[in-house]
Amino acid sequence: MTAAIPEIRERLEAEFARRSAAGGENSANGGGGMIPLSGDRADRAQAENSARLGASLASRTIRERMAIRQAIDRIDAGCYGLCLGCGAEIAAGRLDAIPWAALCVDCQQEWEALEIA
Repeated sequence: MTAAIPEIRERLEAEFARRSAAGGENSANGGGGMIPLSGDRADRAQAENSARLGASLASRTIRERMAIRQAIDRIDAGCYGLCLGCGAEIAAGRLDAIPWAALCVDCQQEWEALEIA
């Protein structure tokens, strides 16, 4: 692993806090409001698209925070850096880029292929 576990944990906790703050902003500003009944079709369509985008961003933020929290839990359990799919070590470069990665590149690609299908 490229960084010491305490440094990785600190980075994950900082990222979790940052995304938690951003998540509050997304849910407050990201749609979720009422679709106006007045106005023309274009106004209503734009409001609907904004609401969908806001919901999508909020959902993504929640998933990312969960992944970060689970990475911190894996540190606590002593299995951080091991792929949950195959048990192999996750490449250091991948963990540097995405410290909450739970799958190695091969398993991630397989999972994405199943998700798309």
